[in-house]
Amino acid sequence: MKLSLTSSVIRVSRNKLLRLIIPWACVSIFGLLMLLSSGFLYLSTKLPSRESYSNIRLENPLRIFTRDGKLLAEFGSRRSDPIKYEDIPPLVVQALIASEDKRFYEHGGVDSLGLLRSVVGIITGRDWGGGSTLTMQVTKNFFFQGESAYSRKFKEILLALKMERELTKEEILELYFNRTFFGISAYGIKAAARQYYDKEVQDLVLEEVATLIGLLPRPNAYNPLQSRELAKGERSRVLIRMRDQSYITEDEFELAMNSPQSAHRYGRQPELSAPYLAELVRQDMMNRFGELALTDSYEVITTIDSTMQIAANAALEQGLESYDQRHGYRGPEAHFESQPELWEVELDDITTIAGQIPAVVTAVTEQNVEVLMKGGEILKLNWEGLRWAKRFITPSSWGSTPRNAAEILRTGDQVRVMKNIEGNWQLGQIPAVNGALVSMDPDNGALLALTGGYDFSHSSFNRATQARRQPGSNIKPFLYSAALDNGYTAASLINDAPLPRSDYRPSNFEGSFMGPIRLKYALAQSKNLVSLRLYDTLGADVVLPYFSKFGFKQEEFPRNDLTIAIGSHVMYPLEVVTGYSVFANGGYKVEPWYIQRITNFNDGVVFEAHPATVCEDCEVKALDSANAALEAQAALASSSQTLTNQTTVTSTNNETANTKASAAENPLLLTEIDTDTNSLPLAPRVLDARTAYLMNSILRSVITDGSGRPISRALNRQDLGGKTGTTNDNNDLWFSGFNKEIVTTVYVGYDEPEGLGRSEQAATVALPIWLKYMEKVLQNRPESTMPQPDGIVTVRINPETGLRANPDDPEAIFEVFKEETVPPYPAEGTMFKGQELDKVVDIF
Repeated sequence: MKLSLTSSVIRVSRNKLLRLIIPWACVSIFGLLMLLSSGFLYLSTKLPSRESYSNIRLENPLRIFTRDGKLLAEFGSRRSDPIKYEDIPPLVVQALIASEDKRFYEHGGVDSLGLLRSVVGIITGRDWGGGSTLTMQVTKNFFFQGESAYSRKFKEILLALKMERELTKEEILELYFNRTFFGISAYGIKAAARQYYDKEVQDLVLEEVATLIGLLPRPNAYNPLQSRELAKGERSRVLIRMRDQSYITEDEFELAMNSPQSAHRYGRQPELSAPYLAELVRQDMMNRFGELALTDSYEVITTIDSTMQIAANAALEQGLESYDQRHGYRGPEAHFESQPELWEVELDDITTIAGQIPAVVTAVTEQNVEVLMKGGEILKLNWEGLRWAKRFITPSSWGSTPRNAAEILRTGDQVRVMKNIEGNWQLGQIPAVNGALVSMDPDNGALLALTGGYDFSHSSFNRATQARRQPGSNIKPFLYSAALDNGYTAASLINDAPLPRSDYRPSNFEGSFMGPIRLKYALAQSKNLVSLRLYDTLGADVVLPYFSKFGFKQEEFPRNDLTIAIGSHVMYPLEVVTGYSVFANGGYKVEPWYIQRITNFNDGVVFEAHPATVCEDCEVKALDSANAALEAQAALASSSQTLTNQTTVTSTNNETANTKASAAENPLLLTEIDTDTNSLPLAPRVLDARTAYLMNSILRSVITDGSGRPISRALNRQDLGGKTGTTNDNNDLWFSGFNKEIVTTVYVGYDEPEGLGRSEQAATVALPIWLKYMEKVLQNRPESTMPQPDGIVTVRINPETGLRANPDDPEAIFEVFKEETVPPYPAEGTMFKGQELDKVVDIF
């Protein structure tokens, strides 16, 4: 009875408890469902849209190439080389699926079994995986890094479900392979293949694929560059899963398992050096795209020609070294006081500059020196590599040639060693002087080569675009061109004589005067007094606006400074070479440019250059077309007029003739006419074709008869013109020269203005650099001269009077003129340099 009563009590209590618990349980479950539903509805609105993940902008460094496809530079540390799904080998896809998500093609973004396995693993303390599918990993890589684990996992699930509805499996895999981190700085399988194996993805073998896929769970820890043992273990795991899922055979498995680990750190290195140009491109890209320029997979194709750039680098480096060594050795860079066993460590901290390697002297004998080079190599320098090192005193003075090695160096001296032109090792020295070389295509302004200094790592100051220096006589051709357009000819006599100007007493470089000389000869011999007289006679109101035709900024020139005529006003080398391009291309104005095309993986081509381009045929065709139209109009008008309207017809014909003449005199009117020459805008004509031709002739005489004679002897070409430029105290030395296809300017000087030495001038420093460069780039190129335009005639003149030569004149030379400016024959009985001088020609 008692037992029965107890059972009844228990049943009643349990029923009461159930009646109490069940409602609360239902409320709790309903509340939880409501909470989850609310969270789902709330978070669903926060999930990224399809566009945000299907159009993800993959990241990659900015890459800069030459026009012929050579890599110049990379900017940005994050590497994520994009690859399309169809370019990914099936073996790579199989390895990923076997390792990370074997039911990838079966689930809809979330693998329930995987999640359950993960939960059980957490409860039991076993690592059975995280339960994330490949789709969920993609969402984590894109959007949810840095969030709490629970919040992130819930969002991953929701977005994975959404992504699977909106993308194909192949699109998801493409995102995964392009976005996932593979260690170091590699994002994406393509970047990883290059970084670890220096291969394209398509060229990876099985063991390499397994290694890359194996590091995905912990990219830094399983990295083969960090721990080969851990990497090998993860590689084995991937291979086992691939074998178990029948992606590979047993033989393939065994071969891959027993293969050595071959991963190394590779990086795509620049294929040639053009850091000054690359920095210009980087700055330009930052201005265009901001920080995205360094991450958004941009590739820039420049106008730089790799062969020309290599030649420019070599010419400037060797030219500066040659000048520097002529003026003596400034001594070792430092002296190591530490123990010899520490010297190699100290050398590791010193940068190699332009091929000049740090070294320390370990032994000195009578005429030899032994050095320890950076990297540990022992090198012996013989006397031929040392004897140049006479003691530097000033740029104009130096000591005598040393008699033995002990006069130059002692043990412990930190020096530089380098290979000379013949390939032999010698004592080196970083030049104190610096310079620039800029080479341009005169037909459209494309930069073909640019180097702004001896070594970018030593000095990033770009002297081609940032150094404003006095051009000296490099300015004279522009002044002489103005003279030709204002009544002068190549045979006009100008007085090379002192020009007193109160406290200003200008002189020629050599200090002598020649009296009346021809304008052409004056430029070939670079006579300062002739240039000053020309400027004085023409005046600033004529010359300065004329200079603006060549791209020089008129407003920057002082109005009342006679020394403008001899190059006192500072200019950039890039400005100077652009000005000379007008002479080279026959009279057209082009603008310098260096970016040909900009592309990126996400958007394709985002910029294509369309520079104003010289088209002489277009000008001729346009003029012919305009004349033909006017003639047709005149003929139509003539046929429709009656005899009584003869006066009107005559008037119309006169107007037609005047219009033709106007079109011929002002070709700028023709630049708007449509042409069929690849739709590029036409470069405007700024210089009469005949004036340009005469200047070509005059500047060729600098090469054949003036300061450019070394070029004529070395190259033996008839298509080159140019001009030297040397400033006061030999501070700045220039040479600018061209043919019809290439125009190049070289500048040399100290960054802090200082004389380069009494014995130096443009012909001994800048010209040899120009010559070495042009000798290389003109190799195997046929001569390219400016065609003679209509209205030019060649006549014989007397070289002293500049007048037409009599048939029996034994001193006569040929000269070219505009047909309306041909000089007369001398009046009978006139004398030159005598009392009747005024009957021959006016002398200014």
